[in-house]
Amino acid sequence: ETLAGFQAVFQKEGITLTTGFAEESLVVECNPLDMQSLLTNLLMNAVDALRGAPRKEIRIATLRSAGLAKITITDTGTGIDPETQLLIFDPFFTTKESGQGTGLGLSISHRLVIEHGGTLGVESTLGAGTTFEVALPIVELEPVESRQDQGSDQSLTETIH
Repeated sequence: ETLAGFQAVFQKEGITLTTGFAEESLVVECNPLDMQSLLTNLLMNAVDALRGAPRKEIRIATLRSAGLAKITITDTGTGIDPETQLLIFDPFFTTKESGQGTGLGLSISHRLVIEHGGTLGVESTLGAGTTFEVALPIVELEPVESRQDQGSDQSLTETIH
């Protein structure tokens, strides 16, 4: 859903989107609105990083690894230097020009992932791009009959495709 909302932005900015989704659905326990906010922040930062880049590509991938659902968002932008990487999750820290950002997007995203029992990491190379990785615990769902018998509330689960 979040990705569909970005299609017009990608087209306007001349960004090529590639995806690599896990073959299986990955279910995590989370507030869907929080996850939409998280993905929106990460995608907007990727779009911003591509402004002026010679090659404009974003890759989004999901995979299962050691009981975690991992989502990676990679851009081919300018990259983030090591000193800045140490600060990007701090509230009000921004590399954008005055009036262009609040410096809260990555801070809020980091907090949301931690609140859901996960991690948010970054890997970046100057001149080559940046990858943000979200890792959230996978929920192993029981058969529907069992959940109904127990009165389980699955209203706060989200399926990652």
